[in-house]
Amino acid sequence: LAGCGGGGGTTPAATTTTPTTLSGTAATGKAMANAVISIKDSTGVTKTGSAGTDGKYSIDVTGMTPPFLIKATLDATTLYSVADSTGVVNINPFTDLSIRNWYIAHDMDVGTVFNGTGALTTPPTAAELDTMQNVIKTILGTQLNLIMGSSTFNMFSGTFKADGTGFDAVLERTKVTF
Repeated sequence: LAGCGGGGGTTPAATTTTPTTLSGTAATGKAMANAVISIKDSTGVTKTGSAGTDGKYSIDVTGMTPPFLIKATLDATTLYSVADSTGVVNINPFTDLSIRNWYIAHDMDVGTVFNGTGALTTPPTAAELDTMQNVIKTILGTQLNLIMGSSTFNMFSGTFKADGTGFDAVLERTKVTF
């Protein structure tokens, strides 16, 4: 009896999973240098990382389910933001103002929601974020136009550096008190 010597089959190609990230800048008018960045997904899973000295962070959220509630903590300062997908999401006093007020309008506290157990109470939708951001841009319109030359910057997902220019200059010249 003679046997077949070759399999003739092909070796399956190796698959690589590309990590998905949330990244952005945590700033208050200066970088939130080395801030603790915490992310909670819709199922209640959390991950924590830290910002660099420039306030920039990038956290792998592979396996997590959007939407995400994001918290930046540095000393006595805690700011929140939200994202409905991976990508750029900034954390600054205006994102914090929007998210805190949205939860208050729904008879909830963002800190209690973030620190709670179980699934994330649904955060604002993209349309609601746009509405809240447009209200803030109406108030800040003159400053945005004078400093940045435009009032179209997205406070949640626009790329910026905490270096005293552009949107960071707007943050430096305004004070949000909650």
